[in-house]
Amino acid sequence: MPPKIYKKARPLPDAGPPPPVSSRAKESNAKKIASLPPPKKDQEYVTASKSSGKSDTLVRISAAGERERVLQEAGEILSNYENALLPTHGGRHWKTQVTVLEDVTLKGYKKGPLFRWYKGKLELALLPKYIKEIELRVFGPKYKNVNKPSQEQMMLHCDGDDVGMRNNTDKGNSTTLEATEDSIKVVFKRFWYSPDYERIDKFKKVVDTIDDLVARDRLIDKHIYGISVSGDFLQPKKVTQKNALEAGHARFLKDGLWVVGQEDSWQENNQRELQRMDALKVEKHKERDEVVAELEKGNDKSEIVTLDCGKRVIPCMYYVMRLRGQYRDKRVEEIKKATEAADSATPSVSVTAEPTEQSNEMDTSTDEPAAAVKTEKSDAKVTFTLKDSQKELRLIWSNNLTPEDKEAWKAEAIKQAGNQNFDSQNKTEKTTTNRAFFTLPAPGEEKVSALAFFMQETRDAHRILRFAELEKSAELSATQSYEHYQKNGAAGGVAPTSGGGVGGVAPVSEGPKSYNSFYKKPKYLLADSQKELRAIFRDVMDPWEREVWKKLAQDFNEKKKLAEEKKKNQAPIEIPTAITEVKEIVDETTGVTKIVEIVTPIDPALQKKEIELQSAQKKLIADNKEREYQQSLVNQQCRIYWPEDDKWQLAQCVKYDLETKLHTLQYSKKKFDEVDISKVKVIWENNRIVKKDSSFSLSEERCEMCLDAAVEHYERVMYTVNSKMLFQELQEGFDVLRERGFGRYDMTVLKYDEPEFSFLTDPNAPWMSIVKKCLGEKATLIHKGCFMSLPGAHHQVYHQDGLHLHKTIMKPCHAVNVFIPLLDMTKELGGTEFCLGTHILNNEGYVGTRCETPIGPMGCPYIFDYRTGHRGMGNSSDFARPVLYLTYSADDKFSDKVNFKERSYHKLGELLEKPLSREERDANRKKKEEGAAKKAAAATAKAVAAVADIGVVSGEGEGGVVVVGGVTGEDGPAAKKARMD
Repeated sequence: MPPKIYKKARPLPDAGPPPPVSSRAKESNAKKIASLPPPKKDQEYVTASKSSGKSDTLVRISAAGERERVLQEAGEILSNYENALLPTHGGRHWKTQVTVLEDVTLKGYKKGPLFRWYKGKLELALLPKYIKEIELRVFGPKYKNVNKPSQEQMMLHCDGDDVGMRNNTDKGNSTTLEATEDSIKVVFKRFWYSPDYERIDKFKKVVDTIDDLVARDRLIDKHIYGISVSGDFLQPKKVTQKNALEAGHARFLKDGLWVVGQEDSWQENNQRELQRMDALKVEKHKERDEVVAELEKGNDKSEIVTLDCGKRVIPCMYYVMRLRGQYRDKRVEEIKKATEAADSATPSVSVTAEPTEQSNEMDTSTDEPAAAVKTEKSDAKVTFTLKDSQKELRLIWSNNLTPEDKEAWKAEAIKQAGNQNFDSQNKTEKTTTNRAFFTLPAPGEEKVSALAFFMQETRDAHRILRFAELEKSAELSATQSYEHYQKNGAAGGVAPTSGGGVGGVAPVSEGPKSYNSFYKKPKYLLADSQKELRAIFRDVMDPWEREVWKKLAQDFNEKKKLAEEKKKNQAPIEIPTAITEVKEIVDETTGVTKIVEIVTPIDPALQKKEIELQSAQKKLIADNKEREYQQSLVNQQCRIYWPEDDKWQLAQCVKYDLETKLHTLQYSKKKFDEVDISKVKVIWENNRIVKKDSSFSLSEERCEMCLDAAVEHYERVMYTVNSKMLFQELQEGFDVLRERGFGRYDMTVLKYDEPEFSFLTDPNAPWMSIVKKCLGEKATLIHKGCFMSLPGAHHQVYHQDGLHLHKTIMKPCHAVNVFIPLLDMTKELGGTEFCLGTHILNNEGYVGTRCETPIGPMGCPYIFDYRTGHRGMGNSSDFARPVLYLTYSADDKFSDKVNFKERSYHKLGELLEKPLSREERDANRKKKEEGAAKKAAAATAKAVAAVADIGVVSGEGEGGVVVVGGVTGEDGPAAKKARMD
């Protein structure tokens, strides 16, 4: 029996029909089919037959193997789509595993579910419905910590498949509706792997895990990067030790790295960025200033009218601001009517899910219902903002208004500019504005009003107080709701259900609720503070209080005016006309020295050119300095803020264009972007200065002790190797020194085991509180040593010090390394490059945009997970780079038999003492002589001080003893007494 082929199965209109088959090709195919051997019992053929009573786009597949393949593809599509919707954490995506199976409990399941044609391929007919159900579940009311990605991002994550667009065709909607009525369904099996590679079987736990990960990200952003929830730079402040430990541990879990002092590294960067943003800040009346700029260039047909009092009026802006609200409403209505007219030809289609008694379509392991889907053609939101209205009105003013109309608006603007009550008359109208939008003060008379000065001085404090009140109110409300829920709403620990659900599907119980589900964090922005303060100033404040603020604003304006006048009245630089030199001349005849002034005249024009040349040179130097700084950012990593996604993204600068002054940033292998960094929020990771934290760092004195011991150990080992001619053994490694790449050695320093270095093994060492935070209270030191990177050392091979304890299950951290640089690190010395997030299972690969190389001071520890990928960078300086390292395990059961397996290395034996060179002997001799001279001088000074009041006496004293004393031959009291006698 020859195999059956697809029959009367037409694709969707947007996919195009299958290509026609010629008669010659049909004959050839028939011969090939006839020559095939008869099929075996386990061999299956594909049959796509038209379903009775259904549209000719719906088919069934009789071959079970082919059905299984198409269902497997549907599961992959659903998995990719849900992965794209769920938020990332540390650059890692969620991994959803969806398995689509036939429901064998239904009658007639052997016929298989319905399929349809889509873009020339067969797929599950209900696939668009299941895709919509994923959206409803992810973006439901329970789930608030995710923003829906754009269609471009979705297609990028789903390998170019426009998953979310399957319902946007008429036949797609009708096909899904017809397939819903069919009795044969499919069932799902789902499980998820979080970005931390934790397997989850319930969607409710997925929601809780994402909430925890978002809270972790916010904690890291606040205390380590200095970024607020809204993505703004925080004002510099000192982070407490408690917050530093919590944020550091959160970053350790996320990235596998903990840099001591990282919580203080954003202070200077934020201060610099805030100052830069203030300098580039756009003024409040941006629209008015754009008009003024166009007028000054002569590109606008409107004008500026100067009144007798010096005040200036812009009639165009008055026209725009007075009509923008009405014009916006008019345009919105026009757009709505046009949209309705375009959609009137196609009626809306509603698609509802089957009742749960008849269908088991959704995953039985999830807590979410099979939600209904409703698709309408006219559900697109009409947006036409005031800004759009202003743009169109400006064009109307320039191109459509007659001169008579412009004169009328001009007269009205001049009239209202002199109306002192204009603002109060129009404050209740939402679409009108105050005089500041269409008037300009006289040149040199720009003043700050009492209201503006009041808001400027009090808005920050008011915002803090109001936010505290709102937070307290939210906590009280959440507490009351939670208590009420515990008493009345949680029967048996499970929330009761209410309502019938959507589309006839009964809602499923959500399980017991926590306090956090009732608490809603308040939001109170600076704009809200200013709005309330404006109302307080105008409606609540007493008149005498307004007078006080008016007086303060006047004082502020006077000081500002005096400062501007002082700056304006500064004496210009005088160009000297001559150079006067004073010289001493000796008269040859008389020999008398005279002082003579020699005046050399200077051409003022030449001197002026000289000054201009110097100014040009200074400007050129400043430009070159700025250009060098911009070019130095190339190959640096940064975090850039995307306002459309409300996220900070990791990127790497790969290019700087001198002509356009744009930087090219790379986000991934295929994603690049050109940005002007002066107009965006950006944090350059390499510019962050890690400050030394004395509470967790090794002291400078002890760092020098460890450094001296490491250098002495290296020299003795190398002298022993040279003396014994053990060069071949050196390549294979010794028990006290092993080569870890060209110019890089791992040393087991013997002196570190002596009592004077007991601070390294002390259980109360400065960094032990961090180690115990990562590993627990039973953290045990299993190895210590020192890395020595010599000048000219190459980059080390990327590696992990230890592997995972389990191949399929992500276990907690079982060991950490503590790296302590014994010198102040610089870019030339190199450092250690860490690939963030590689401590997570199945995420071990090297990604350049996820790397960080901390540059910290002497004694500042880096603590990282034993599984985190890293490598030592090359040393391009003239000095060696020593790094002390200590390895800790969660308990004394773990031991690293790969890196520290002494049996695989040669025994070097007792180290030989290195003899001193001639220069070293001369230096030691000079040092001893200088020390002896210093001791003699000290003894002489001490003797002189003891006999400071005894004179020089020669002769016999009492008992026939010769007395010699005194200072510099001067007579002391004893000598004077002897002469008098």
